[in-house]
Amino acid sequence: MVKDANKGNSGFEVIGNRVDFSLLKEHYYAPILHRKNTKHFQHIIKVESEIDFIKDLIEYLEKNNNKLEKYDWWYFSKLDEATDTINIPYFCEDAGGYRTFNPDFIFWLKKDGKYYIKFIDPKGVEHVKNPIEKIRGFEDFISDYTKIKEKKIDSFELFYYHDEEPEAEDTYKKYWTDDFDKMFR
Repeated sequence: MVKDANKGNSGFEVIGNRVDFSLLKEHYYAPILHRKNTKHFQHIIKVESEIDFIKDLIEYLEKNNNKLEKYDWWYFSKLDEATDTINIPYFCEDAGGYRTFNPDFIFWLKKDGKYYIKFIDPKGVEHVKNPIEKIRGFEDFISDYTKIKEKKIDSFELFYYHDEEPEAEDTYKKYWTDDFDKMFR
């Protein structure tokens, strides 16, 4: 591993391939490794919308009075479909059966002894059918969770991080946002 002096402290070279990183103390894995459209590395953030989300999150955290400051503590992680088992089952009409939805990021937050989980999935709006099926699966999960008597988590929320509003029913539009204040209210 060779550090790339031309790029400051934001990346390094591995076997002739550059890997970029960001440091956020609240991320469970430090540093956050990312590289757009790479085939050479596994288990790193490599999808452009996910990298953009990380950059936007870092920018948001630099603002005074951001909504994450109100929590006693918060942490987040990139969920990796190959290694993590955190997922949401949903019915996929095209497949004619159940599949699992693995949101890209999970946030754990604590405030005044209460715990909150937020799933964030940076997504486009060009294919709305599948995200809506995943939303329905998430809503089924929430419905089932509310029936549990002794809850350890006070709320779950799901957001598709995107700046365009989808062509979807109004009941589903609330899941799409690029507003961090809304996500972490």
